[in-house]
Amino acid sequence: MSGDNIAGAEHKLTQEIQKMMKTSDKNAAQDLSSIVTWRVEGKDKGLKVNAEANLTDVDASSVSSVTPKRVKAPGEVTLLGYKISLSEKLENFKDSYVKNYIQAKSHNYLLSKFALLKVAFLGQMLSMLGVTSEDIRKLQKQAIETAIEENVNLFRENEYNSELIEIVGGPKKQVRAQRKAINEIRRQLTIQAQNLEIGHYYTQRKILEIQMDQSRAILDNFREERDNLAYQLEYLA
Repeated sequence: MSGDNIAGAEHKLTQEIQKMMKTSDKNAAQDLSSIVTWRVEGKDKGLKVNAEANLTDVDASSVSSVTPKRVKAPGEVTLLGYKISLSEKLENFKDSYVKNYIQAKSHNYLLSKFALLKVAFLGQMLSMLGVTSEDIRKLQKQAIETAIEENVNLFRENEYNSELIEIVGGPKKQVRAQRKAINEIRRQLTIQAQNLEIGHYYTQRKILEIQMDQSRAILDNFREERDNLAYQLEYLA
């Protein structure tokens, strides 16, 4: 088969698949990307199919808190006889306080120290605006709980990537680079967990349990993709 005929067949096949994806209720309900990217290389009889793992982006420095529970405080203050509304600024101060309180637990030493200074400053501002020490402690607790949850989720995603690489593989140079990045992210998340006072959570046993859970998740994703491919084959046939 000539190159033009192959290109034409591939184009027609792509159109059929796109049409199927638009009209199939089954595939419309599954809005998930493939667990791997399949690449066809070579020509004619020398065709070879390679699989490349689609990894999830994991950024240990992205741990942040959702908007904390609102604490009531005076909506305005009087300064030199003028009334100044602080409602909007107060909420911004609270959000900034929570964000910096979490960053103060970062694996990055300089970032954590700088955030700690901002926490002290913002804490003073909130106190001046009528937020009690008890309310500030509630913000701190809310921030820590959210940071811990996100730390655990990021750790699980990172282990998912690690297991997926071991299963799918790929070019040696690329795999080495990916493993190096995963190990660094694991180290950062572990340090962050220690700063959040949950360093004891990531025991060897717990890490092994997480890896087994992620391996099962990968298996489920492969089974789902197998079913999708079988459905497409049946539809096109």
